[in-house]
Amino acid sequence: MISALPSEITDPIETCILETNLDKIANGEMQKKDFMNLATAHTTKILEEIIEKGKTFVKAESENPCPECSKPLLQRKGKNGRFWACSGYPDCKFSTSDIKGKPAKKEKPILDGSCPDCAHPLVKREGFKKGSKKEKYCFWGCSGFPNCKKSVPDKDGKPDIPEKSKAV
Repeated sequence: MISALPSEITDPIETCILETNLDKIANGEMQKKDFMNLATAHTTKILEEIIEKGKTFVKAESENPCPECSKPLLQRKGKNGRFWACSGYPDCKFSTSDIKGKPAKKEKPILDGSCPDCAHPLVKREGFKKGSKKEKYCFWGCSGFPNCKKSVPDKDGKPDIPEKSKAV
C-alpha cells in the first residue's frame, strides 16, 4: 500500500517533521488543533496536486503472494538479516529467507518416518556443519519443534533411526 502513495507522503523527512510537531505537543509548545490544521493543509495540498495530475490509486496486487494464504509477503529486517513474512501474521506464520531482494521459494517439506521421541513426522532439513558457513549437510528434525528438539542423521535421503529407538 505504501508503494501506491506519493513520495511527498512517504518521505522520511515528512515523518520527521510530523514527529517533531508531536514532540512539541507533548512538551506544550504546540496545540493539537494547530498540528491538525498543519497536517490537514499539507495533505489537502498533496491530494489536490494528485487530482490535478489525474493520478489514480488502485489496489496493487502483490508480486510476492504468500504460498499458504495468498496475502502479500512483506520484506522485514531481523537480527539475522532480511527475510520475508506474511502480512497475514499472526493468523498466518509463513516466513522465508531473502535471496537478492526476493523471497526464497520454499518447497513443501519432505516428511518421512516418525520421531522416535514423540511420533510426530520427521522433516528433512539442511544445516551448516559446525564451524562452517559453506559446508551444508542434511538431517531430519521433528515436526513437533520447538516442543520436541529430536533430530536424526540423514542416510541416503532417509532418516537414519536406530532400530531400538523407533516409535511404536
